[in-house]
Amino acid sequence: MVTQVETKTIPYIHEWPLIGSLPAFMTRERLEFLLRVAQHGDVCGFHMGPIPMILFNKAEHVQSILVEHAYDLSKGLYSCGISSYITA
Repeated sequence: MVTQVETKTIPYIHEWPLIGSLPAFMTRERLEFLLRVAQHGDVCGFHMGPIPMILFNKAEHVQSILVEHAYDLSKGLYSCGISSYITA
């Protein structure tokens, strides 16, 4: 018997086309913006320009992602350029 895993879609906040939540994040009220995003649930998505971002609001989720499944996830295209600045 094959068991099916239930998948859920990540809810995204309502944003501007193309620029996403970038204007809201670039103001001085960044923390207020992230708190508003966090009110949408334990996992919520938004966009920084064309780049999708996912906010995890529970410590258990972050533990699972960063420790238990660290090698299952890609750091993405942009991490290569950033790592040279971090290690310098």
